[in-house]
Amino acid sequence: MALIKINADVFDITTRLKEIDNNYFIVYNTKLKRYEVHNSGQYLDTFCLTVDGKLNCLVIDKVLKTRKQNIAKLLKQIEQNNKKLENEKQRKFKDELHFKLADSYSYLQNHDNLKDAYKTRFV
Repeated sequence: MALIKINADVFDITTRLKEIDNNYFIVYNTKLKRYEVHNSGQYLDTFCLTVDGKLNCLVIDKVLKTRKQNIAKLLKQIEQNNKKLENEKQRKFKDELHFKLADSYSYLQNHDNLKDAYKTRFV
């Protein structure tokens, strides 16, 4: 994997990242053809995040949002989002179940020949 360290850019993102934390640096991953933000102060691996598209002010916003100082807030947001998704999944399941039960009930009400469906001819 070839990583090219970016020392300067048009919007001065590299310098602005250094103002947040001096350990931040940006590389271009030639294999995956994308920019990545790394932090040399991290244990074992320096990778922090992938840049969506080009280097711009959104990179600064994303770095500020995902810093370890914001972990409690981020975990709370993840939990709220997961709860919202679970509630939506349950609502869809209930709606589908209600529709199928109503359809089955309606069908059974309109077909009198099913009255004796549970009787056998051997009784």
